[in-house]
Amino acid sequence: MKTWKTIYLVIGLLLSMVALHAQSNQVTTEKTKRAQLLYAFCRYVKQTPLQQITKQELQTYIQVSDSAWIPTSSKGRLLQATLEMFQKNLQPINLEEFEVTPWLKFSDPAKLPKMVWESEPVQDIFGQPMKTVDHENELEAGRQQLQNTLIAFKKDQVDTPIQYFLFDERTGKITSWILIKQGDLHYFLRF
Repeated sequence: MKTWKTIYLVIGLLLSMVALHAQSNQVTTEKTKRAQLLYAFCRYVKQTPLQQITKQELQTYIQVSDSAWIPTSSKGRLLQATLEMFQKNLQPINLEEFEVTPWLKFSDPAKLPKMVWESEPVQDIFGQPMKTVDHENELEAGRQQLQNTLIAFKKDQVDTPIQYFLFDERTGKITSWILIKQGDLHYFLRF
């Protein structure tokens, strides 16, 4: 009787190890896909003159709202300006000197910015009560956002984050590469 219990226990442990290994491989594969997409996006933006960057090509890398593709809209002008700024920042950089890692696996979490959703919810503005917000759902959405964020850093400075890239969980495309700072808090600019 003890032998059967031992066999069941060993089989259960083996199955759980296989499941954990498969889950770990899935996370690694997802990180690898995102890193490859990110490097391809950076190479494309760096090597292509701004006037020749096409919507069709960008759509293979980034996920933005439809209004961001209209050049005369405010979102379209913002997308154009951020691409131009991103391209200028990429020009002097050798992409091979950089590495990416998921936010949650960054080597020095103390050097990461504090996100807006991590702050205490605002209760009132100038004495007027604010609409109540479900802070737990907001925190969970923020944690989910961090799971979909890659951090770029130089290979020789692994504890200094340089750039942050937010990915869409559903499509796997980049949704933001701009982190806005307001006071001590940060949030991603989405188009």
